[in-house]
Amino acid sequence: MRTLAGVLLALFSTTTFAQNSMIGDGFGGRLWYRPTNYTVGSYSAFSLCYSDPCDSSSNQLYGWGVDANGELGNGPGNSPSSVPVPIAGMTDLHYFTTGYCMAAIKNDGTGWVWGLPYGVGFPIQVITDVISVDASAYFISFTKNDGTVWSIGDNQAGQFGDGSTVSNYAVPVQMTGVTNAVRMACGILTGYVLLSDSTVLAVGSNHQGLLGDPLVLDSITVNTAPIAGLSGIVDIKAHSQATAALSGTGEVYCWGNGGSTGDGDMLTDTLPKLIASLADIIAISGCTDGAHFLALDANKNCYRWGIGSPNGLPELVATDVIDIMAGETFSYIVRSDGSLWAQGSSAENMGSIWLNLTNTDSSANLIIRPNFTQLDPSMVPGSCLLQGSTAFATATCGSGIISVYHFGGQPPYQYDIGNGPQASNVFTDVPLGNYTVSVTDANGCVITVPCTVVPDSATTTLLDIGTVNACAEEGFALPSGTTVFTSGNYSDTTYSVLGCDTARLYDVVIDPLPGSNVQITLCQGEAYMLPSGVDVFAPGTYVDTVAYADACDSVYTFSLILSTLPPVVAQVATPDSSIAAGDTVLLSPSPGSSYSWYPSTGLSCTACTFPLASPTETTEYCVVVSDSLFSCGTDTACLVITVIEPPPTLCTSANIFVPSAFSPDVNGKNDQHCVRGTECIASMSFSIYNRWGEKVFETTDPEACWDGTNNGQALDPAVFVYHLSATLANGELVERQGNITLVR
Repeated sequence: MRTLAGVLLALFSTTTFAQNSMIGDGFGGRLWYRPTNYTVGSYSAFSLCYSDPCDSSSNQLYGWGVDANGELGNGPGNSPSSVPVPIAGMTDLHYFTTGYCMAAIKNDGTGWVWGLPYGVGFPIQVITDVISVDASAYFISFTKNDGTVWSIGDNQAGQFGDGSTVSNYAVPVQMTGVTNAVRMACGILTGYVLLSDSTVLAVGSNHQGLLGDPLVLDSITVNTAPIAGLSGIVDIKAHSQATAALSGTGEVYCWGNGGSTGDGDMLTDTLPKLIASLADIIAISGCTDGAHFLALDANKNCYRWGIGSPNGLPELVATDVIDIMAGETFSYIVRSDGSLWAQGSSAENMGSIWLNLTNTDSSANLIIRPNFTQLDPSMVPGSCLLQGSTAFATATCGSGIISVYHFGGQPPYQYDIGNGPQASNVFTDVPLGNYTVSVTDANGCVITVPCTVVPDSATTTLLDIGTVNACAEEGFALPSGTTVFTSGNYSDTTYSVLGCDTARLYDVVIDPLPGSNVQITLCQGEAYMLPSGVDVFAPGTYVDTVAYADACDSVYTFSLILSTLPPVVAQVATPDSSIAAGDTVLLSPSPGSSYSWYPSTGLSCTACTFPLASPTETTEYCVVVSDSLFSCGTDTACLVITVIEPPPTLCTSANIFVPSAFSPDVNGKNDQHCVRGTECIASMSFSIYNRWGEKVFETTDPEACWDGTNNGQALDPAVFVYHLSATLANGELVERQGNITLVR
């Protein structure tokens, strides 16, 4: 027999992560964010080639820009290039990053370096078993699989964290006491370690407060120490003036030199400070030799802050962005359509980072691009953004399903496993075996990913279900169709139409019927409602079952006996009475164990023995008296309280008065404008208008007053006009109009 088997293949055969310490690369950050495969250094840029005429199968790294320190990896000479050139030996890459130092990780976990401070023009391998790397202007730090940190290069400020200030290491040295690192960030002379618990360590120079510790300002620390106030961090990046940290909730914290921390002031911040204007950020970027940061939010907005930013606050510099890269004095972004854009400035002899962009201001021997300008797609390697396929292969009894997922590129897409292209990314009824899945977008970019539909196991699948509970009257139905009514261990096997079988083990517990025995005493003529809703009147024994939708039924046994006490007789000692409006009467009933008075209008209480009644109109009050010590059941008695109405007030038009001014300043005095003498008014219409004839208040309620507002907005001091039409209780019609002055 065969059984259900599943295989999950997460394959990134053509995907390499390029960072100047952005997030989403598997080393920290929000896992759903993935950068494109570009990065920038101080005045150089790099990309992997994904499309023809490049060979996409090798993950060849290309670079362009300055080569003063061997950045382009093709020899010790200074050979800048204004077009992308391959970096010697840098194929099969998993990760790469640059500053003046360059570093890369291959898929086999080896770490490679070139450029400063090694004086070598070609990449050399210096370490193995690496998962992350970051490059500074003068040193490089690697993170290994075991959580340790290793650094190579200039250690003059002790930023390697090995307890020394040895100026130059030609081979990597281990940071002391760190075994749970996730990634590193390198400043000029400062190192930062992001730990697996999302806290951050710092070591090296505390110039400008970059260690996040105000107690050791402008000093050197050779051993790592935690940065206070940072938790839940997913990424960290440093440049020459400041350091930024990104939290898992999309908040950015910054500290360092004044004007570089995004808080709008020029004061140095020696402790991490939240940038209030940034929210829902998914990526940050900075260059170790630079003086500005970039941030990307979930809505594809790019923000910039640091040297040159107005007011020292983050400014929106681009929209529709999916990737960000901050260089020394310039920036790259990638937009949703895959196009690469550049902004910033550089010296003319470093202009090759702009590819073929025309200079806009050479008066100061500078190339200046004040706004983001698109680079020529024909000159940019890696312009195909179709990346990162993931294939799910699931086999069930000899037949499989392959599902393919990817990101980037231009729709519509075509998918093929060798039987011809299709529009759906799901292939069904796939025989067992190995497949190469290809994805093609509308621009002709093609990526491939291998996938295997593995054979199912030849043995029966055994599932231990564990304990299951069932009700005694229903039993437990096994998947094979058998119902069991006793507790015990059961093995049950089912078969599919394709011949697969599954054995399930159950520990069945049969729950007894819940319930209880209840004795009830009935008064003469009284009924009792059983839980099922049935009323019973006669003494005897009753068995009642209550059914529940999501639980076992309950069975109750009720013994009903007849009380020997006489029935209760309710009386009200207070006689029917007449009172004037506003007077109170004490109500007094016959003895009982509980009382319920109704109606509640005008009563001081309804469940007490002696309530006070103050009705405003003639009312009949009743009381329900329940069991006493000498009687049984309930009875009702009533009385009538007659309210004598006072004689009507003698009203004339002289009783009606409309004030000419009020001051709604909420001081408790004259805050509302009200018509006076309303006790004489049977009906009325009262309206108030402003100087332009617009109605600002209207009512037909004699008790309503105006608070000096219109549509909820307080009106300014002014003179308003009113009109009153009122009918008095004696039938007389009163018409008034005049002015009202609103004073504040």
